[in-house]
Amino acid sequence: MMNPFDMEPVLEIGPQLPQQPPEGIERVGHTDWCNCQSCLPMTKVEECRCCTEIPAVVRKMTDNGVNVTCITQHPGFQGVCLNPWVLQVAYHYHGFKKRGYVDPEEQLPNKYRYVAYRQFTLWCHGRLGKRRRIPLPSCAANKIHAAFPEHGQNPIYKGFQWPNLL
Repeated sequence: MMNPFDMEPVLEIGPQLPQQPPEGIERVGHTDWCNCQSCLPMTKVEECRCCTEIPAVVRKMTDNGVNVTCITQHPGFQGVCLNPWVLQVAYHYHGFKKRGYVDPEEQLPNKYRYVAYRQFTLWCHGRLGKRRRIPLPSCAANKIHAAFPEHGQNPIYKGFQWPNLL
């Protein structure tokens, strides 16, 4: 007997947003919540996430025979998120220049950092869609920030920001 839906594509669920940390647990200012031993204290509770707490990132840490204890140790992390030539291509490919995200040359680290955050999200979670943001794990955000630090007299690191829904 033939099943009428045999030839239909199977529904694939898109990227899942990470679960929020358990309520009532204070995470800001320390790293007791970190399991990978690479996280640093963060200033916002949304940023106080270890890579081992996010299912999509854990899958990336173990795919294709890779088995690392922190996403920043993954061989692809350097190429996808920290390589300036890859970030230049990603900047143009994703159309940031067309959308007005052109920074003066002295703000080049800001541009690289922004694109590296987007690259990490795309690499681990896939394309999320407009106005959908996911905080990066502390270890990944800090590694990217260390590679492309703020410059100038008054460097201001904004950290994770939820999208403006208006």
